[in-house]
Amino acid sequence: NKGVSLFPDVITLRISNIEVCRYLESYGMMVSGIKKLYAHGEVIQNKWLSADEDIEIKKQIAEMLHVCYLIPYQDDNVKLIEYSKDIAETVLKYNPDNAMSLVELLNYHLYKENNKKAETILKKLAIVSNTEKHVLSSLALGYAKLGDEANAMKYLREMKENSENSDN
Repeated sequence: NKGVSLFPDVITLRISNIEVCRYLESYGMMVSGIKKLYAHGEVIQNKWLSADEDIEIKKQIAEMLHVCYLIPYQDDNVKLIEYSKDIAETVLKYNPDNAMSLVELLNYHLYKENNKKAETILKKLAIVSNTEKHVLSSLALGYAKLGDEANAMKYLREMKENSENSDN
């Protein structure tokens, strides 16, 4: 935290701090760090400084989020899904079209059987990003879990078509 307070605009320090919290299983602190990262990013209009100039800042953030979203699955502790929900809601507050966070929030609501919320997220996800393979599979799975076989099959067919087209 000392480094972040001395150099608040250096994204690399913030991400490192978040990763340390994750490693130490201080998940509340990890989520707090992500919230502070996004809030400060808005203040500085996302004009971050980085110690790792070779990696685009958006990619650094995406990689950090991906690892944080995996926590409930890696630790095999579904109770940790609340942290994923908190992270997703934070990201979506600042970037409402973030497909990765929409998928995580969808997973949360499907797990909690909040079907109306899951359906709303599915509809938004289909508009925002319906060509990425992981999004298509989430759309198919989400609709299947909600009992909408027609839409589930639609996205399964799109996955198949996309994989056949990428092979050519």
